[in-house]
Amino acid sequence: MKLIAITGSIGSGKSTVSKKIAEFFPVLNCDLINAELQDSNLEIQSELLEVFGEEIYCNQNLNRSLLAKLIFQDLEKKKKLEAIMHPRILDEIQARIINLSEAFVFVEVPLLFEVKWQAYFDLSVLVVSDERTIIERLIKRGMSENEAKMRLFQQMGIEEKKELADYIIENNGTVEELHEKVIELLQRLKGN
Repeated sequence: MKLIAITGSIGSGKSTVSKKIAEFFPVLNCDLINAELQDSNLEIQSELLEVFGEEIYCNQNLNRSLLAKLIFQDLEKKKKLEAIMHPRILDEIQARIINLSEAFVFVEVPLLFEVKWQAYFDLSVLVVSDERTIIERLIKRGMSENEAKMRLFQQMGIEEKKELADYIIENNGTVEELHEKVIELLQRLKGN
């Protein structure tokens, strides 16, 4: 089995790529695993309360938008959150793939290169879009232009990511064009 990371900047289209791949192979999603752990693991909840205070929980539910706001405004809090969550996310990925027997298992890892997780994967697939397209997508999701730019610029630059990636999928066209590129990638992977 090959373990393959799907990554890309916020708004690049990596989730659309993951959904298409999921029609053929198992796909795990680090953001979903993160949310599941935060919602179900009492030890994690206790640590989050200790670091971020009671205001991040509303009726015993994590206020993810407030948490995101806090970590994007304070680099130290972001590092503390990552220290709490990243080891547990990796453990959960390992636990979930242990019984899988497919030739390929994909994991959507938004910050693969930023957190230096490449070594945990056999290959990486980077989804890229031009900056203007990404910002327009994020605005459609409800972010202001400034917030979109701030989130985007807190991530590693696209050229640096391209240097580290094994495969690159350009996503500046239609969803149909993106799906065709995903199918081409899967055919290439099967051929290797």
